[in-house]
Order: sequence, then structure tokens, then C-alpha cells
Amino acid sequence: TASPLVAAARSLGLAMQATIPQAEALPDPMAGISFTNVGFGPAALGDDEMANLSLTWEQELPWPGRRHLAGEVARREADEAGEVIRTARLDLRARLLTGWATLYRVDGAVAILAQSRSLLLSLIETSRVRYESGSGSLQEILKAQTEVSRLDADRERYRQARLGAQAMMNALAGRRDNPD
Repeated sequence: TASPLVAAARSLGLAMQATIPQAEALPDPMAGISFTNVGFGPAALGDDEMANLSLTWEQELPWPGRRHLAGEVARREADEAGEVIRTARLDLRARLLTGWATLYRVDGAVAILAQSRSLLLSLIETSRVRYESGSGSLQEILKAQTEVSRLDADRERYRQARLGAQAMMNALAGRRDNPD
């Protein structure tokens, strides 16, 4: 998947795998060279018995079995990173399912609001005809129009919630938002 969460967990796993050979390797050797000259004149190694040139090589040798144990620790940490990848995938799936559930709920609520709005518009028309004939009151029309306005505000809130859920799902999947 293109999910940034899973990609980060995968990168962590690869990095942990790369540490195994380093953990089992010997420490870096150290080499050195030193030269001691007697006097302030030009360098002359063979002219004085106090002048010397030395080459050194140092290699730390850890206690037997330590390198193997360090490699085993690195392997266990790499296995743990594999569990992090699995957990990241499961977390991604749970978040995406939550997003789908939100979209389903919002779409259902918007459909109900559309039906309610349609019924209220019919009620407004009926109330208007009754009012014009003298058998209804203006209050019924105003109440119904207020309810239509409230439903329109609710529909806009649900539209915003849907856009938020889509943006969250796109971010989780590593996609850019598609303006609708």
C-alpha cells in the first residue's frame, strides 16, 4: 500500500534488518604511525639510535560469544519491527473501516434529510394553500420553513463531515484529496 504509516513501519523494519551484520561484526580496528626525530634538524631515521618509526595496529576482541549475542539481540529487534509493520497494517485497516462506516452513516443521514426536506416542502405548499383559502395559519408555514432551514444546515454539516472522512481516508491511503 501507499500508506505513509505502513511505509514508515516497513522502513523501520529494513533499517533493523541492516543492523544485524553490524552487531555481529568486530569493532573497527585502529592503525597508527608515529615518528620520533632527535633534534631540530631534518628528519633522519637512521642517524640516531633514539629516533624511531613505529606502526601500530589495534583490534578489540570482545569476550567469546558476545558478538553472537549482540547479533541475536539485533535479530529479535528486527522481528519486533516486523510486528510493528503488522500492527501498522491492522491499524490502517481499522481506521479505513471506521472511515467507511462514517461515510455510510453520513450518506444514510443525508438521504433521510432529503426525504424529510421533501415532505416539509409538501407541507409548506399544503399550508400555503390552506392559508390562502383562509383555513390555515401563517404560523404553520413559518414553522415548516424554519425546519427546512434547519435541515439545510444539518445537510451542510453532514457534507463537511463526509469531506473530512474522505480526507482522512485519502491521507491514510497516501493519496491526495480529490475535490468533489
